[in-house]
Amino acid sequence: MSAKLVQEIGGKLYPDLTHNFIIALTSQARRARHNTYQRASFDSALRSIVVIALHMRPLRSAEAMRRMKGVGSNFYDLLKESVAGSKSKKPFEPKKGKLTCVAAAALVGLLQMEERVQRSAARVASAKGNYDDDDAATCSFPMEDLIVSINSLLDSRANANLSQTAQQYLNKDNLDPGWGQVKKLCSTNAASDLGGPFMKERKRKGAC
Repeated sequence: MSAKLVQEIGGKLYPDLTHNFIIALTSQARRARHNTYQRASFDSALRSIVVIALHMRPLRSAEAMRRMKGVGSNFYDLLKESVAGSKSKKPFEPKKGKLTCVAAAALVGLLQMEERVQRSAARVASAKGNYDDDDAATCSFPMEDLIVSINSLLDSRANANLSQTAQQYLNKDNLDPGWGQVKKLCSTNAASDLGGPFMKERKRKGAC
């Protein structure tokens, strides 16, 4: 039996629940941020979202989530409940070309912006004969541009859009779950076994 056929069968019997889990964890983070005693849960939920966003394979059960390093059993009951109900109910699936969480949208958005800069630089420099890939690879972008890019990639039904200003997100006390994922991506322990940071915050105000 081919791997492709096995994947097709598995997809029909056990659909990908990744996006349901992300939405459930985002909601948990929103609830937890309002209470000081739940800050650990807030931080753990953001970390779990980032781990899932970087995971390249389908997640077909809460049990699979529990086995993931960086997620564990902390939210097992929550995630199990998020997909409970009728088996005929289809799992959430974002629209084509759209994403469910800020972490994934931030990485894709940053890559797209870098590629645009590289293409533009290549066109300008090709005539001069002095194009250098390293120059484009080390460019930085204003926070405002990154926020716009992130929002353009998010499925509105996931209710994950970044609705605050860059200045508000620069406040160290800001507990927005979406921007919290961006800050996780900038940390050295964003996801177990995957290294990091995946993004770098520049000292220049407002640049990423």
